[in-house]
Amino acid sequence: MRALKVPFEFDPSGRTAKVEGDYAVAAQHLRSLIMTRVGERVMLRRYGTRTRDAVFEPVSDLLVAEILDDLRDAVAQWEPDIRINEIESRVVDDSRLEFDVFFSLRSTVTGRSEVVSVSINVGGEVEETT
Repeated sequence: MRALKVPFEFDPSGRTAKVEGDYAVAAQHLRSLIMTRVGERVMLRRYGTRTRDAVFEPVSDLLVAEILDDLRDAVAQWEPDIRINEIESRVVDDSRLEFDVFFSLRSTVTGRSEVVSVSINVGGEVEETT
């Protein structure tokens, strides 16, 4: 599978860069879903997660549970080929929530798993990490 690389960039030949491979494309889709606010997409108003809404909330067990539940629901609705195997979350310095989403693809039977990592700074911005 091939898809345009997001964020958009050019490859060394000057063409639009692409990502190749089922897992690379799925990881990019998962990052896009996490980083998109619900209501941000004009033609898909319900696409996205409420992760960015939590930026100014105090970190608590309830907040972490709400974010992870919202993420699972969004993946089930918008990325049905992605199976979330596990989500590991940790709070760093009472002001940063980090989580790793371990996933596999329903369309493959290899047992392979990949991870997408995201960090949320309370009172700051959402950062994508790899």
